[in-house]
Amino acid sequence: MDFVTRLAIRMAIITVKMANNNSYQEDSNIEVLSLMHIKDYTDFSGTFSQYPNVKHLVLKGYRYRYSHKDLNFVLSHFSKVEFVNIMGLASKVDKESIVSPSVKGIRLGQFSTGLHLDTLLPLCDTLEYIECTDKLYGVGALGAFHNMKVCTLTKTPLKDLSAFGNVNHLKELTLRRCSLLSLNGLGDKDELEVLGLACNKITDTSALGEHSYKSLRQISLSENKSLGNLEALSGLPFKALFIQFCGTVDSVRPLASCKNMNQFDGTGTLFKDTDFMPVLNLPKIGSCILPAQYRTAELEAYQKERGILSFAR
Repeated sequence: MDFVTRLAIRMAIITVKMANNNSYQEDSNIEVLSLMHIKDYTDFSGTFSQYPNVKHLVLKGYRYRYSHKDLNFVLSHFSKVEFVNIMGLASKVDKESIVSPSVKGIRLGQFSTGLHLDTLLPLCDTLEYIECTDKLYGVGALGAFHNMKVCTLTKTPLKDLSAFGNVNHLKELTLRRCSLLSLNGLGDKDELEVLGLACNKITDTSALGEHSYKSLRQISLSENKSLGNLEALSGLPFKALFIQFCGTVDSVRPLASCKNMNQFDGTGTLFKDTDFMPVLNLPKIGSCILPAQYRTAELEAYQKERGILSFAR
């Protein structure tokens, strides 16, 4: 084992001790292990056996790119790992399946080159969380992940939400910069709590008004420049709505029936209809942010009286 590798594993152990508020001493009970800049994991596989209780595994490879074979080798030494955070996985064209009976969550972070969903199919019955900061390929297979609860994707091309139609236990769905055009295909999602769709190209939100979302508490449609109108949001049970920098929106009047809404942010968005009282008169509204150009004497008086309105430049 070369000096750099020895130093990396030692620094990882020190990081773990600090994360667990322990003094620096060998501790076989640690549950978070961070491995950094390792060129060849086989060099210290014996070290892994010292930590049988690891549940959260972090692999950081800024200088090296890890293959699925590397990842499987590491996972084979940790039988209790539930969450894997990988930075530097060279997996775009890697077809070897990722296998671990205990893993419930995978985050593919910086310096990685995408992931093909087919390689996660062995985890389809256990995986509850997936986050991919680069492209996720083969999204059509998402329906096989019956227990998926949180899905966060970036830069994964999607025209609509049909890939998630059969993912029935979703609680949080976040899709950024995925070129989404419409919300068709999502279907009824009564367990869905957070829907984050910022930085897309959505022009059609009508599907939201055609299905059931009983648990929905937050929607973000920010930076969808051609959003147009909010009709499909009428009557939905969400508590927070973010429509920042959405070009020009017709009116907030459809939100008058959103009786649970307590937070609204329209920073940077233009409104054809400048009557904002349908939002300000909602029974639970506690925070409303509007663009500064809509400041009027009437709204300033309202601001002084209620203290829930602010203007963003």
